[in-house]
Amino acid sequence: MKKLFALLLITPLGLSACGEQRDTALDAFAMCLDEAGAEFYGAYWCPNCQRQEELFGPSMDYINYIECAEGPADSQYEKCLLEGIEAYPTWRFDNGNELVGYQGLEALSKASACALPGKESVMLQPNTK
Repeated sequence: MKKLFALLLITPLGLSACGEQRDTALDAFAMCLDEAGAEFYGAYWCPNCQRQEELFGPSMDYINYIECAEGPADSQYEKCLLEGIEAYPTWRFDNGNELVGYQGLEALSKASACALPGKESVMLQPNTK
């Protein structure tokens, strides 16, 4: 009985320390942004880009991030020049929408027509230029 009690006390502590919990609703939103052709242009040294990445947390795995700074191994500096990216972060979508600066989930939702996390049943119409 003592072993079972100890196991019941230890197990929740161990599970909470086993890694980061994923927000599956935010994952779905990030996947929708990818399907909408969203491209997130940024630079590793940009504070607003870092804030943008923090907003998505592990769901950044599903975001098409393009590193514009010269130097890093994953730099796509030439692509950023060709695309005319002048400020970071910049979001571009297949529907022609472009957002510059830090964006909350609601602004990204409006630009992409992706439903906000937790509101998947809501049908949105994209804002176009």
